[in-house]
Parts: sequence; C-alpha cells; structure tokens
Amino acid sequence: MPNTPRKIVVTAVRFLGLLLLLYGVALFVVANVRVGGYTVARILTQDMVEPLGHSDRRFAELERHGDVDLVFVGSSHAYRSFDPRIFDEAGLSSFNLGSTAQTPLNSYYLLKRYWPLLAPSVVVIETYYHVMDKDGLESLFDLAANVPPSREWLQMALATRNPHAVNSLLAYQLQLRDASGPASPERGTYVRGGYVETQARLAAPRSGIVAEVGEIDRQLRYLGRCIDFVKRRGARVAVVVQPLPDETLAGITNRRAVSEAIGAVAAGRGVPFADFNGRLGLKTTEHFMDTHHLNAAGVRRFNLAVLDLLREHALID
Repeated sequence: MPNTPRKIVVTAVRFLGLLLLLYGVALFVVANVRVGGYTVARILTQDMVEPLGHSDRRFAELERHGDVDLVFVGSSHAYRSFDPRIFDEAGLSSFNLGSTAQTPLNSYYLLKRYWPLLAPSVVVIETYYHVMDKDGLESLFDLAANVPPSREWLQMALATRNPHAVNSLLAYQLQLRDASGPASPERGTYVRGGYVETQARLAAPRSGIVAEVGEIDRQLRYLGRCIDFVKRRGARVAVVVQPLPDETLAGITNRRAVSEAIGAVAAGRGVPFADFNGRLGLKTTEHFMDTHHLNAAGVRRFNLAVLDLLREHALID
C-alpha cells in the first residue's frame, strides 16, 4: 500500500498528458480544416474578423522600426486618425500602433511588447466610446492572425477572460497555411508609419448605431494601467477622443458620462485629456468617410488640434 499515493499521482499525470495530447490533435485538425473558406477553428471561436486594417503591413514594418517621438494606440479610430506625415511636418517622428477594435486592455500589452523597439517620448491614447465596453477579444483575433506570437499575446488572451482567446491564439500557430477567411477589400491606403488614409467622403448625413455604451469599468482600469506603464518609463501621455459626426453622437445616449469617466482616469493621474467632439467644426459630408471614421481632410484638422493640445501641456516643444 505505501506505493498507492505514487500510483495515483502517476496515473493522474498520464491522464493529464493524454488530455493535452488529444486537445493538441483536435486543435491542429480544426485549425487546418476549412468550411466555406474559414477554418473550423475560426468558426468555433467566432473569429470572423476581416483584414480591414492593414495589420499585417503595420506590424511587419514595426519589427524593423527604430525609436520615435510619438506613439499612437487605439482602435481603427487611431490607425485611421493619426497621420505620421502631419506630425513629421512638426518635426516629430511617430508610429501608429492602432489595430482593429483595440481596447485599452489590448493597448497595454501592445505597449509592453513594442516599447523596446519604439521607446517613445509621448504616447497618445485614443479612446473611442464603443470600444471601451468591449472585452478585447476581437482585437486579439486580429493580432493573432497578423502578428508573430509572443508572451504578451498569451498574457492578453488570458486577460480577456474568454476561452475563445487562448484557443484562437494556439490555432493560428498550428495552421499549416494562411487561415484568413474570404478575401475582403482593404478600405484605404496604407501609409508608412501605420496610418490608413481614406479620401472618400460620406455622401449624405447618416445616423450611426443608436446604442448606449455598456459597462466600461474594466477598460477604465486598463486605461489607468497604460498611463502608469508609460509614466514609469519616463514618457508622457495624453488621452483623446476622436471627433464623430453629429448624427452618430446623437445616437450615443450616455456618451457624456463615458467621456467624463475617461477624463477622470486621466485627471487622476495628472495627464491631459481632450474629447474633441463639437470642438473642430467638422462637417459630416466633408470630413468623414463613414458614420464614425474621419477621412484625410478630417484627420488633418484633428491632428493639428492634437498637436496644439500636446504643446499646450508641454508634452512636446
């Protein structure tokens, strides 16, 4: 009988090993079997994110990049809203680290992963209202498909608290060939430095999705973590909200409360915050490509206003 505990442990280890082997085999199969153009893994994890943000080009360029003065983080409202060429005109090098549906949770791990490459003096965090109530899973899907794996991606997957996150991340590493779904046209032209430019104009004013922003407490905590991370490295931070068409703003019933909550996180850490809605005199059919993204004309106005904000608070010379 003295060997009984040892036998139990050995049996448990073998059983666990068998489960892991079966899990790995199953994940390999679903990562490489396709149905209707998508892998079974993407269907099971509900990963239907299409390649609309040029993430593959952005992060491939980033791997070869050097130090910059400014880094921008956030969702498509970052990579479609900050043009490095405009900041270059002001004598500032920059890189746009935005990605599809990127929440502050995702931004935090992106900053951890790429800080050694970019080592910026200033980080501008864009906080679109309807990204603040997301869990970060959609952004992780986009990154898993387009960016080499790293420990930060695993940390990000675990932080989402969604079982689909780790399964999707591992499935992308087990695929034998590209697992992208049916080809979707990329909207806009990729510009060196991570920006995606669009000249198109919204043909007529159109109301956006009428929806109240949901629970944002978790993303507010990660916004605070992003700010703390940057400040601990001796860099400066600004938090902004990209302007939206008036028709879209009218549909976000609690947007002022959301803006105030974001501003409170920034103020509590002594960093400037600016919600640019209603401040730049933008016209829906001249400065927007759709109901919530700026076009190139709107980007210029917005970027010049951001430069003024950075100068006003002595974040740049």
